[in-house]
Amino acid sequence: AGLPYRIAISPDGKTAVVPGPMGGVVRIFDVATRTERAVVDFGAGGQSQEPVGPTITADGAYAFIALQGTNEAAMVDLTTGQELRRFATGAGPDGIAVYWPKR
Repeated sequence: AGLPYRIAISPDGKTAVVPGPMGGVVRIFDVATRTERAVVDFGAGGQSQEPVGPTITADGAYAFIALQGTNEAAMVDLTTGQELRRFATGAGPDGIAVYWPKR
């Protein structure tokens, strides 16, 4: 439930990352087919992590998602849809940028 917020498209135009802060999820879509490939649930344990501002690395392999509920950014593998790790941020992260050169 909820509304999409700050959609990000991969540099090759093939993948869309769509945070839903009200539902605590991020949905990963194949742009060409408009099909959902994965859902990353940040609402586990009853506390929504409020995923908001996404950014995608230059190689299109990873997304970084700002999590307002915990003042963190999560790194997500766009191939598997798995959260890989988290990084501490300042209070109320939203729009973020990451420098991740192409491999």
